[in-house]
Amino acid sequence: MQKFSKLDKKLLSQIEQEKLAKTEELLKSPAEQEEFTQQQLESHIANRIKFIEELSKEEVIPAQNIQVAIASLAPLAFLSIGCLATAYLPEYEQYLSSTYFSSMKYAAINLCFQSGIHWGFAMSMHEQQMDSINSSKEARIHFLLGTIPIIGIMLLIQSTLYDEFDQQTAILSTIGLFIAQIAILGVDLRVKRQGPGWFLRYKLLYSISFNLCLLPTIYVGIQRAHLIKQKPNPYRLF
Repeated sequence: MQKFSKLDKKLLSQIEQEKLAKTEELLKSPAEQEEFTQQQLESHIANRIKFIEELSKEEVIPAQNIQVAIASLAPLAFLSIGCLATAYLPEYEQYLSSTYFSSMKYAAINLCFQSGIHWGFAMSMHEQQMDSINSSKEARIHFLLGTIPIIGIMLLIQSTLYDEFDQQTAILSTIGLFIAQIAILGVDLRVKRQGPGWFLRYKLLYSISFNLCLLPTIYVGIQRAHLIKQKPNPYRLF
């Protein structure tokens, strides 16, 4: 019985020591707890910056990104070729307006996506700041710059689809799309050190391919504008 008593006392002593250690941990001063949290934050930010630096050294475009580019441009190429075919094949002329406007809408959605990815870059910039509550000025500016082209593209495509359509409208729409692409390219250049080393080269190749796919639609819009019938505006009350 004596041995069991000693063992019980030893276990009780260990339990008391564990409780005391937990109590001391809970009774840490707010300053000590804040310092520990600050150290964790600094470590997280340092790891994040190191990861981005390593990412910026990558020069080879991943195969997955090439596949995504092909998958996103294939519908535009298909619609654009269809638009060209309906413009010059009399038996399919009735589908010209649908294919033209579908091609323009898809091009607008694609450009909005190209600009929208910069919201992710803005969040990455925010994660590299010590202030975990208020976003950095650089991140806020980049988020705004990534939003402006989207608003402009939406207004442009609404005007193209529902206002009176003629050759001048087609030319202005084309100019508007090119301006949007230049604006997006400018935003791309701002993240040269925030993304992979291959990012700018990839976006340049993507933009060239995008314009080549859209070229038949632009040609039809300018040359065959008189055959394209504008759609009624569902948002117009009067």
